[in-house]
Amino acid sequence: MTRWVGSGWLVVLLLIALITPRDALAQMYRWVDDRGGVHYTEGIDSIPPQYRQAAQPLPYPRFAPSAPEAPQKDLPKGGAKISFQPGSQILVRAHVNGKGPLTLILDTGADTTLISPLALWKVGVSTIYAPRGEIQGATGKASVGAVRV
Repeated sequence: MTRWVGSGWLVVLLLIALITPRDALAQMYRWVDDRGGVHYTEGIDSIPPQYRQAAQPLPYPRFAPSAPEAPQKDLPKGGAKISFQPGSQILVRAHVNGKGPLTLILDTGADTTLISPLALWKVGVSTIYAPRGEIQGATGKASVGAVRV
């Protein structure tokens, strides 16, 4: 009996994977705690219930690819030119292990690339057995799983 229950979950997961859009852009929120600390998070469910009412969804425009530009001669091999509007988030379209695309926000001050586990799952990368660690950002610390892609 348990074998069939497990198979049922597999079918449900496969159906979700098939109907989920391939372009993954999560809804981000900004919220402030009782001490005035500003926090940014992905998804309303990751905000403590007492702060959800005042949380502000951040407006991230959909990625709109522009016409391909001619290769730049002054770029190093593997380099890319990324156009952006000053004052707006820098959105890039990325492939992970040849799969995607994913729409990511480029953090020019970050020394590590962070991709949400859900976005990684959508391109076939699991973080279930990933070694856990802690990362420090401008808004605090977070527990993360580390995977090599």
